[in-house]
Amino acid sequence: MGKDTPLETRAPKEPGYEDADDGEEYHESLRGYTRADRADMSRMGKTQELRRNYRPLSALAFTVILQGTWEVLMTATYQGLVDGGPAGLIWSFIWTWFGFSTVMLSLAEMASMAPTAGGQYHWVSEFSPPSIQKPASYFIGWMSTLSWQAGTASGPFLVGTLIQSSAVVMYPDYSPTNWQGTLMVIAVTILVWVLNIWGARIMPIFQNVMLVVHVFGFLAIIIVFWVLSPRASAEVTFTHFTNSGGWSSTGLALMVGQLSAIYACICNLGSDSAAHMAEEIKDAGKTVPRAM
Repeated sequence: MGKDTPLETRAPKEPGYEDADDGEEYHESLRGYTRADRADMSRMGKTQELRRNYRPLSALAFTVILQGTWEVLMTATYQGLVDGGPAGLIWSFIWTWFGFSTVMLSLAEMASMAPTAGGQYHWVSEFSPPSIQKPASYFIGWMSTLSWQAGTASGPFLVGTLIQSSAVVMYPDYSPTNWQGTLMVIAVTILVWVLNIWGARIMPIFQNVMLVVHVFGFLAIIIVFWVLSPRASAEVTFTHFTNSGGWSSTGLALMVGQLSAIYACICNLGSDSAAHMAEEIKDAGKTVPRAM
């Protein structure tokens, strides 16, 4: 990129990929992008290589499903209940959500200016002080790569172990073993891999369907808990803090128990996932920040 303008226009030419202001008619069927997408890619000096299959609803569905907030929270409440108690879990979730919201608003603003799948490492190279752009971008790129590898591995691991746990519930005589759990994780990983490679064009439709399942599943779980679970008083729910983990103070225990809220909010990198799909989303400059 140029030194004076971080988003200097210098796009490579390719058939059907003229400058956005060249006055010629745009044929959207080529790769599914709009003039705004073409201008953004040109400004960032990038070539459109992926078909833009995602629309606003499917982009929102992708983000919501990847967060998996209520599903993840159901498996991650233990730490918060032990270190902090009911009140600690609820209040830490509220302030953690506000904190993450400010981060996501900032990331969404940068995504609107530079809608690229690179996300953070690209934004750092564009918007940080020129003297640190290259080393900062290199560092953030490696951190993003490692975090995505860990996050991607955690999803199949969680699903595989949940399948094994369901088998234990359904068949009490079943004795789970580590190697069986590992095979479950490998099977889930292969399934996801196959769907993403050969089912890319139908993934937006699949995401929309799963959004409906996600929402109605949440309502079903909440209604069952609301009707059948024992009720605690408002005082216990909102003011009863505990330190069952043996920490030196309740405040420290609350900070440790905040891990439950952090995991539920970040949820495999959460809301910023739309940014990493920017080059597969139509009109990404508007759709991506709105989805985030």
